[in-house]
Amino acid sequence: MMAFRLILLFLSFVMVCLTYSFGNAAENYSKNPCLGEANLVCLQDNFDKLYQENYPLFWEILHNAASKAQKCDSVKDTAAFLRLVKLIRGSHATGNAEFEEYFSQTVEQLCIQKSKCFLDGLLRFDKPTRVLLLDMLRNPLFEDGSKIDRVFREAKTNKKYREISDIYFLKR
Repeated sequence: MMAFRLILLFLSFVMVCLTYSFGNAAENYSKNPCLGEANLVCLQDNFDKLYQENYPLFWEILHNAASKAQKCDSVKDTAAFLRLVKLIRGSHATGNAEFEEYFSQTVEQLCIQKSKCFLDGLLRFDKPTRVLLLDMLRNPLFEDGSKIDRVFREAKTNKKYREISDIYFLKR
C-alpha cells in the first residue's frame, strides 16, 4: 500500500512538472517565435516580433534563405526569397530599412549574376508580385542600373521571359 502511494505521488509530481513545462514552452514560443521552425514562412508571419526579440535568429533565417536563393539549386528556393518583396513594397510592408537594404542588394546581385535563375523565380509569381520586384529594380540601391537594364533587354529576346521584360520597361 505504501508503494502504491509513492507511485501515485510520483505520478502526480510528473504530471505537475509536465503541465508546467508545456505551459512554459507555449509561453516561450510566444516570446520567441520561430525557435522550433526557423524558416521563411515563420519569419514572414512574425517579422517585427522576430526582428525585435530574436535578432540573431531573424538574420540567420534571412541569410540561409538568401544563400539558397543565390545557389540557384532550386527555383522554388529562389522564388521563396524573392517573395519577401511583399515585406518591403506590398501590403505587408514593414518599413525596416536594414532589411530593405539587405534584400535589395541580394536581389540586385541575383538579377545580374544569376539572371536565368532570377527570371525563372519571377515566372512563379502573379503579375502584381512581379511588378513589386521590377519596380524595386528600376531604382537599384547598390548595382549599376545599366547592368540590370541589360539583363531585361537580353530577356526580351527569349519568349519565356518577354512578358517580364515588357513589365520592366513599360513604366520607364
